[in-house]
Amino acid sequence: MLGSIAFLLMTSSIILSTRLEVFDDWFGGLDRMYQVHRVAGVFAALTALVHFFGVPKELPEGVDPVANAIFPSGPLGMLGLIFLVIGLFIALNRKIRYSRWRPTHKVMSLVYFLIFGHFMMAPGIFFERFSASGIILIIAAAIGFSSMTGCGNSATRAC
Repeated sequence: MLGSIAFLLMTSSIILSTRLEVFDDWFGGLDRMYQVHRVAGVFAALTALVHFFGVPKELPEGVDPVANAIFPSGPLGMLGLIFLVIGLFIALNRKIRYSRWRPTHKVMSLVYFLIFGHFMMAPGIFFERFSASGIILIIAAAIGFSSMTGCGNSATRAC
């Protein structure tokens, strides 16, 4: 559940980064929207950390170890978490100039892809892809990925 919440928070942050003009009215301006984007990103990283420390490190009974070895979700999640924590540190460090911060912030699309792969490869005992919650996460991922590719279209401001 914590992993799902972290993913939905990250998706929300990505959607806000599109800077759609409709969000200006909802949030009371671009500055407020960026504040919510930042808070959602911070809470996504913190929730992902709690998820990491709360997940059993050994495969539970009923999980096929061969299938898990062929398609391991753990390494994808670990890479995503490492990049997410590094990105969080860079984003919250006020000493890092914007010119250095911005390129590293663009790596978050890679993190999003890794996290998506992590939950899609997770053993069914942890995540049922075609349950109601699984379908919500897949729809959220589709919206998140389309928001990342929407930069530069007529609906968004210049990136």
